[in-house]
Amino acid sequence: MANTKSAQKEIITSRKAHLRNASYKSQVRTAIKRVTKDCEKKDLAKAEADLRLALSVIDRSYSLHIQKLNTVNRQKGRVYRMVNALRAELDASAKAE
Repeated sequence: MANTKSAQKEIITSRKAHLRNASYKSQVRTAIKRVTKDCEKKDLAKAEADLRLALSVIDRSYSLHIQKLNTVNRQKGRVYRMVNALRAELDASAKAE
């Protein structure tokens, strides 16, 4: 346990930051899962709408220094890849008809 009063205050502050950061990372994961489910259901319009939301949440996590740049870029790349694959799949099936 902390010995000084300032160290005890720092523990309280770091716990608050940990909870806030964990909450924001959870929002990021939830936004990514929404896009994933939309892509599995092959709903392009909803996937693109959720993509915009996910990108804003991911970018905000970087601007708040919650996630590192490489993590953010990896997440954004995965989400873009899913939506682009769905778009290509739907375009190919539309051309085949």
